Amino acid sequence: MENVMIVSQYSPHFGGNFIESIKVLDEIVRKKGGRTCFLFPEMAKNREWIKQFANVCFTDWSQKSINIVFAKCLKLYKIQIIHYHFISPEEAIKCSWALRGRAKEVYHIHNHIEVKRDWKTPLRIVENYIAYAGGWKIGVSEGVSESIRQIFHKNVCTIRNGVLFERIDSINDQVEIADDSDMIKLLMFGNHYQRKGVDYAAKAIENLNASGRRARLYIVADNPKENYTYIEQFVKDKKYRDYIKVIPTRNDIGSYYSRIDIFLSPSREEGFPYAIIEAMYAGCQCVLTEISGQDECRIPKMSWISNPQKVSFEAECRELELAICRAYDVMNATNYQNTIGERREYIKENFNINIWADAVLDVYSRALE
Repeated sequence: MENVMIVSQYSPHFGGNFIESIKVLDEIVRKKGGRTCFLFPEMAKNREWIKQFANVCFTDWSQKSINIVFAKCLKLYKIQIIHYHFISPEEAIKCSWALRGRAKEVYHIHNHIEVKRDWKTPLRIVENYIAYAGGWKIGVSEGVSESIRQIFHKNVCTIRNGVLFERIDSINDQVEIADDSDMIKLLMFGNHYQRKGVDYAAKAIENLNASGRRARLYIVADNPKENYTYIEQFVKDKKYRDYIKVIPTRNDIGSYYSRIDIFLSPSREEGFPYAIIEAMYAGCQCVLTEISGQDECRIPKMSWISNPQKVSFEAECRELELAICRAYDVMNATNYQNTIGERREYIKENFNINIWADAVLDVYSRALE
């Protein structure tokens, strides 16, 4: 079995599905006789989830720091595979320089590689080519993989994200979501509020309440002040916080899903949004934009709205309003509970986190051939 070093530039505030994914991968590698170690940013030292991992190093992403950590891990753990997550081109180049070909590299690309058409385009292409040229590239959706193939034509594959269902089944009644039976309760994620489409959602919810259709939106984010400041650019109602609330991230995300009716993903860009899979598994209705990556989440009874790049802001908000109403009506149909059961079985068969881990291990083997 391969010895693997997992390098992540991302350090989430709470565990979440990404941390659970690499934890499962770690366990499988060690069960098969391999060894693992991890490299995270300095800020990860204070995260609660870091206690779940052994053989952890930290870096400030300076070349000197990366050189020291790579030299230590390559020698101590006899690393054969470096598996990168959320690594920027600049940091990828530094890591490859420190590695100098002493192990195979696998780049897990979680979002589309954008090559904007302007005078900087040749520079971006060269930078991405230098950064990710050294090994296999894993796209989290076919859309992401296609964006990778704009630059690379070989050693690109797609592995869609898996979900740890036990995390969704874990429910705590102590949550910030009110139990209002006469109100449509909606949830979305908003740390990256512009990319996630918080503006569309906020305006749509304001319009619904103004028309007499009571709805409350909960935005899961660690930056409430920034979210509220952003929202105020788009809503006119001074009392909008009565029905739009930013609530904190938490690892037992099933506690949120269990209290809401509809999950929103009016995003402008998504690699592959496993939150949609989580929400549908938990029994929520989903309303989402038909954009690359997200459009691969084809599960029955979803409600789709237009790609925001193709319509005006006002048209997208209106479409979102109507889709929310349709989704709520679907929830109250007599056969909805049967739909939930069928959906859960489909999701278990297709998005199990162990399927994801096995596919990653297969890439490790191909990289070493």
